[in-house]
Amino acid sequence: MDKAAEEFRAAHSERQELIRQWEHTIEQMQRRDREMEMLANVCIVYITSFGLIRLTQSMLLYMDICKWF
Repeated sequence: MDKAAEEFRAAHSERQELIRQWEHTIEQMQRRDREMEMLANVCIVYITSFGLIRLTQSMLLYMDICKWF
């Protein structure tokens, strides 16, 4: 009976360690997902800002050309 109890405790301990590892893995994945989402938002802001700058430059150039007519 003692041997069965020891084996049960060992198996339970192994399962607990496996669960702990899975939880850690899930936490890491969630953190990386948040980091990638933040980076995507930064890229969107950068691309949008760059596009607005280019649009403004084009409009100013057009206005400059139009004043000659």
